Amino acid sequence: LLAIFLAHWDNKSENQRLVCLDRNASGLERQQYSEPLVLMQDLGATFGPRKVDLESWRDTPVWDDRNNCRVTMERLPHGGGTFPAAQISEAGRQFLSQRLRALSQSDIRTLFENARFPHYDGRDVGEWVGVFERKVQEITAGPPCPAR
Repeated sequence: LLAIFLAHWDNKSENQRLVCLDRNASGLERQQYSEPLVLMQDLGATFGPRKVDLESWRDTPVWDDRNNCRVTMERLPHGGGTFPAAQISEAGRQFLSQRLRALSQSDIRTLFENARFPHYDGRDVGEWVGVFERKVQEITAGPPCPAR
């Protein structure tokens, strides 16, 4: 859901990782970790779908089918790369919703300013903040996602 939110279609394996935050983890391949973390390490082709493209990001919907909580990247470049259509669980929607709603408008503004968005497109960061907030609303609004 976060990848859809960001329009992160360049989802090849080297652009993301699963890491372990456990303090005493030995790093063994098949060990179970109590604190896994999914990490997107290359967000270069996001907010677009063609890298820092406000109009396209604004016009790319989060949901393909909100009633069924289905997402797809088929509308993005290369048909969404290797990202298959998926149904988001209510727990997943709530997980991301809670984290996104915890960001203040000032936090969001700071993220865009520190990422130098005005340098790339010359726009006031407020426009990016507004679209970010509307996309958060797309995720948080509506009924719960159906059970699978």
